[in-house]
Amino acid sequence: MAGPLVRQLWAATTPATPPSAREHILPHGDMHLVIRPSGESIRLFDQGDRSPIDLGPAVVGGVRTAYYVKAVPGDVQSVGVAFHPAAAHALLGCTAEELAGRHVALDDLWGPRAVANLREQLQLANSPAAQLDIVERALGERLRNFRGLHPAVADVVERFRSITNVAAVVRQTG
Repeated sequence: MAGPLVRQLWAATTPATPPSAREHILPHGDMHLVIRPSGESIRLFDQGDRSPIDLGPAVVGGVRTAYYVKAVPGDVQSVGVAFHPAAAHALLGCTAEELAGRHVALDDLWGPRAVANLREQLQLANSPAAQLDIVERALGERLRNFRGLHPAVADVVERFRSITNVAAVVRQTG
């Protein structure tokens, strides 16, 4: 699904770390979605604060202008998406401006039932590649259900699922 809306899909397992490990995340121009299939909560710290903020196992992070600090639990698997802020409305149901500078539980955007179903599918997947396919399908389904996208644009976005060459898509669509 990498293309005009999604910059990158990824899956990773965090190696064993000390219980107090923290990571500073620098600001960048992408929004992101992180899901921990096992249910391990994503915990963030306000700058300078010692008490973690527990956001649950699925979180969307908006574009930020300042760093944030996250807890780094050891031996935890995560699946994620980095996407362009312009994708927020189509994929998340809100604007990038509404998410700017903060993190929001995915439950609040997609509903607890949809997120629980997605996490269950991710838990049953037998490989990181299968997990990425599941996340890509979930995002594609959200995009198909989005009513604000012009049909010609939706067609082009769908073509980018299998074709990464812009010139080829232009030739196909005119």
